[in-house]
Amino acid sequence: MKKFYILLIVTILTPVILNAQDSINIRSKDSLESVDYFSRSIDEWLSDKSDNRMILAPTGRTIKQGQLQIASMVIIPYLAFPTAHVGITDYINVGFGFSVPFGLFYVAPKVRFLKTEYLSISGGLLWCPAKDNSPDFNSFSIGYIAASIGSQEASLNIGAGYNFTRGLFDKKPVVQIGGDLQVARGFKLISENWGIVGESVPVLSAGIRIFNDFINFDALAVFVPGSDFPLAFYPLVSMGLNFDLINKKK
Repeated sequence: MKKFYILLIVTILTPVILNAQDSINIRSKDSLESVDYFSRSIDEWLSDKSDNRMILAPTGRTIKQGQLQIASMVIIPYLAFPTAHVGITDYINVGFGFSVPFGLFYVAPKVRFLKTEYLSISGGLLWCPAKDNSPDFNSFSIGYIAASIGSQEASLNIGAGYNFTRGLFDKKPVVQIGGDLQVARGFKLISENWGIVGESVPVLSAGIRIFNDFINFDALAVFVPGSDFPLAFYPLVSMGLNFDLINKKK
């Protein structure tokens, strides 16, 4: 009789145990598929080919060898800055640009000397020669170092620069801190903020970047506290085009 009860209990519980095991296996499989789908979704997000710059400020990253980047930034309603950057190598870039309406020309070489999975550091120079027949403007040069910490999905960008010529910022250091967060495929939140050491008025901004492999569009609201700047904010828009002159992965 005792054996009969044992056999009966085993007969009743075996299907229950097997069904529970099947349920656990199915849930585990669903969980793994969800994780795999999320990972593939992240991997399928577009890379920002303009990650060598915030809007105006350089980052610690560089564009790849053979890449040509053409962009124009407009601070409504005052200035426009058409620019072009060329990747000489993966670590050396050269930029050119001018301002409208003043017609000031500048050259901006940049060298990246450190690259790891989550850190890139670059140094560069912004040199603007004196305008012909203009006694009110002298040439100036600003040396800087910039670092990007993070990944394509989220990064912190910090930088510091120093003016080597008299008459611009009175030879005071300039600091920049900003960041970006990719929240969807081809869509980033972005912020770029400036300060001059010894000055109490910072330049703050917040906006978005929309991008694909060829084109990117930026829209930013720039805030400058102080009575000398009557508007609550100044709109800044930017559009850039990226051309791969050499078919090489970054």
